Amino acid sequence: MKKAWYMLAVIFCIEAAVLAAACGKKTVNPPKSDQETQSGQETGSDLETESAQGQTTAEEEQTESGTESETGQDQLIGGSSGDVLYEIERVEKQYEAEDETPIFEVTLAYPVLEGEDVGSRVINAFYEDWKDKKLNEYETDENSIRQSALEVYRESRDIGWQGPWWEHYEVSSVKTWGGYLSVLTDAYLYEGGAHGMPYREGRVFRLADGQEVALSDLTDKTQEDWEKLLRARFADRVAQGEEGDFYEDAMDLIKERDMSDVGYYFTETGIVFYLSPYEISPYSTGYVEVEIPYEETGVTQFHAD
Repeated sequence: MKKAWYMLAVIFCIEAAVLAAACGKKTVNPPKSDQETQSGQETGSDLETESAQGQTTAEEEQTESGTESETGQDQLIGGSSGDVLYEIERVEKQYEAEDETPIFEVTLAYPVLEGEDVGSRVINAFYEDWKDKKLNEYETDENSIRQSALEVYRESRDIGWQGPWWEHYEVSSVKTWGGYLSVLTDAYLYEGGAHGMPYREGRVFRLADGQEVALSDLTDKTQEDWEKLLRARFADRVAQGEEGDFYEDAMDLIKERDMSDVGYYFTETGIVFYLSPYEISPYSTGYVEVEIPYEETGVTQFHAD
């Protein structure tokens, strides 16, 4: 009897040990992930299979890259300005002539705010509409740059086509101050020749509702105040320039210039106002800029409504 009980105890202990070992194995060595399983399968493959798989992957990448080059692509780059988070979305597109020769390339970059508030949604809708209008203009307007490039190509392809033409928009600055958002977009248009033409779009939006505002809406200064201040600052800039930086009649041009539509954007320390190349200076000078500190603009008293 004692022998029988002894044998049962031994069998029980063996089964308990096996069960414990099995449980311990599941805890220490969890099932392999899909990536590890796939890696193991690839390791067990022969060289001929790996070579075939590698060739297929390379062909797929080449096809995908070619498609992107022909149809355009979207790219996102993150950033922040104060409490505003944003991404830069970039849309690229290429247009061709009847014989598939590239005639015009465009890159449109614009900010996309990450917030779900009313202001962010309105601003995002503005730039989405801006992008759609640009593309529609290129594709349907008979006077568009794309159409001009096509006509020039048709006339000059037999004697030497200096193309393709291209137009690039890039977001240069995104700044917030006093409840407003400043977005500066730099553009460059190339139509053949020695160099292209730069230009800018500076916009300021009220963050509370996303509405675009004018300079006179930002501070308590009147338009007459701004006219007087800007003429004086641009005149000082010309006076400090070196020979050849400005046209000889630059001072007269400043006096005659309507300052109500001068471009501007925010920096960390003030508002920068700019005149484009060829306005009072040659192309080589670039943009003529003057910065007015915030304390002189009344920017700290931005209206909230």
